[in-house]
Amino acid sequence: MFMRLTRVVTTTGVRLHGVARLNAQRVAQQRDANLQSHHFAQPSFSSSSAGTPAEDENERSYQPACSLAEASRMKEKVTVLDLTQSSDLTCMNLMCEKVGEPCICRLSLALERTPNVQELSLAKNKLEQLPDSVWNLKELRSLDLSGNALRTLSPLIAQLTQLRHLNLSGNPGIKLPSKLPEGLEDIKWG
Repeated sequence: MFMRLTRVVTTTGVRLHGVARLNAQRVAQQRDANLQSHHFAQPSFSSSSAGTPAEDENERSYQPACSLAEASRMKEKVTVLDLTQSSDLTCMNLMCEKVGEPCICRLSLALERTPNVQELSLAKNKLEQLPDSVWNLKELRSLDLSGNALRTLSPLIAQLTQLRHLNLSGNPGIKLPSKLPEGLEDIKWG
C-alpha cells in the first residue's frame, strides 16, 4: 500500500513538473505579448536621459509584474500587475480540492505584498471569486476582471476610492453591489 501511494505521488509530481515548465513558458510568452501590446498604459521615460542610478531605479519601479513570482520579488515597487490568463492562478497543491482549477490563495498573498498596485488585470482566468486583498489596494485605478466566472462583486469595492476603470465584461449575470466607488469613470460589463 505504501509503495503504491509513493509511486502515484512520484508519477504525478513528474507530470506536474512538466506542466509547470510548459506553464512557465506560456507565462513568459504572454508577458512578452502584453509588454509589446502595451496592455496597460506605461509611463513614458525619455531615452535621452543620462541614466543615473536614481533614474534607473525609478524606471524599474514602473515595470509591470506579469507573474506572482515577479510581484513577490518586487513587492512595493509593483504598480502594474498583469495576470491575464495566468497559469499562476491555477492550483498546483495536490492536497487542495481545487487542484488544476483557478485558485485565489496565492493571489491573495501576492496582493498583500504589493500594496501600491495601480493597475490590475485578472482577465481570462475563470475565477469564480476574488480574494478580499483586492479591496485593500488603496492605489488601484484600473481593474480588469473580464472573461472570468464571477457572479457577484463584493460591496467592499466601494473602498477603492481611486478606482477609475472597471472591466467586468465576459462575466455573464454578474451582480453589482448597490454602492460603487464615487470616482468610477468607466465601467464595462455584459
